[in-house]
Amino acid sequence: IARQAGVGAQKSLLGGVFGLGSIAEHPIRQVEDGSLVHFDQAGKGLLIPGSRSPYECLPVTTTGVVTGVKSGGFFLQDPVGDGDPSTSDGIYVYTGSSVPAAAAVGNSVTVSGKVQEYVPSGDPNSPPLTEITGPSVTLLSNGNTLPAAVNIGSLDPNGSIEQLEPYEGMRVHVDALTV
Repeated sequence: IARQAGVGAQKSLLGGVFGLGSIAEHPIRQVEDGSLVHFDQAGKGLLIPGSRSPYECLPVTTTGVVTGVKSGGFFLQDPVGDGDPSTSDGIYVYTGSSVPAAAAVGNSVTVSGKVQEYVPSGDPNSPPLTEITGPSVTLLSNGNTLPAAVNIGSLDPNGSIEQLEPYEGMRVHVDALTV
């Protein structure tokens, strides 16, 4: 979806790193190996873990197509994506109550709010869900084609739940599933 001030091309949509239209200035830089590092005021770098957004607690603005609506929010996805299969192109927008009329499936919208990592109080060991909270939503167009569902290929049944991180908030398809 766009570029971050001072960092150059970013990965897509927030969970893996949502490509943000515009972001408040902050000291996050992408280093040689592609990792995101947060630098404190003294210049000391701290690696940002994969399941948490480097934009946590920061104001963001982004644009995408609404792909699903729930009672407390909606899903937003970049219709093009960044082409990086290791990052998510979708995010959940938490409204807390009623969903704005502009957030109808197939609408292209601009969303401004704050990035939050939600962990349910009843399951504190659950991996965080990256979301935008306190959103303002502006309708850009309606009747847009939804982004194609991404096929989730083979997953390691003994692997970490982190292997699902690149699909967070996105439309997905699974050819076969054995439980």
